[in-house]
This record gives sequence, C-alpha cells and structure tokens, in this order.
Amino acid sequence: MTTNVELFTKYTEVCTQAMRENCNAPFYKLAFKLVDKLYSNKTLKVALCSGKTQRSVDFFEISFKNNKCHLKQHSKLKPKGFHWKVNKSYIEHVVKSPKAYIQSPYKIDLDWAKSRLGLETY
Repeated sequence: MTTNVELFTKYTEVCTQAMRENCNAPFYKLAFKLVDKLYSNKTLKVALCSGKTQRSVDFFEISFKNNKCHLKQHSKLKPKGFHWKVNKSYIEHVVKSPKAYIQSPYKIDLDWAKSRLGLETY
C-alpha cells in the first residue's frame, strides 16, 4: 500500500519530468519561468483531500526551482493557510498515467497558480 507521502513524492517527480521535457516549448517555457519566478525561495502549501467530504488528510509544502518540483515538508497538521486543495484521486491518476501528463503538461492542474495570479479558476 502506498502512503500519501510516497504518492505525493511520485506526483512531484511526474511534474518535474513534465517540466524538464517541455521546458523549451514556447508556451511551457513561459509558464515554467513564471512558476519559478512566483515560487523562487517560497513554498506552495498543499492540502491533500480524500473522500466524498473532501476532508484534508495530509499537508505538503513544495517549491519550484530550475524546472524542478521539490517536496519540502509533510505534516498531518493543518498549516496557516494553504494555496491549493487537491483531491487524492487526481494525484493517483497522475501517478498511474505519468506519460499522459509528461507528454501534455497542460493536463497538470495549475489552479493554484491561477489563483495566485488573481485569475479565475473554473
């Protein structure tokens, strides 16, 4: 059985591979530079949710630098505010189908970035 930490670690590995393999494509080059700029020396706080009630089960802090996603911290305790509330089933899907997300990184959920930029999410 995979723990939530192992699952989220694998998710960050898929994101890193997607960033590295697509970093020279025009749109992604701009998007990844923006992520690096927004989160250089900062962390993104993530609440991993599960079940029908979308109850937060784990909390993570990740950072981005040089087209790489780094898992910085894991906690069972809710931090002061978080930037992204993500469903565990989405993370599981990314981990089970990494090629789909690496070949088409636009499939990676970036709602956290949109909200940080003041853009609406749908």
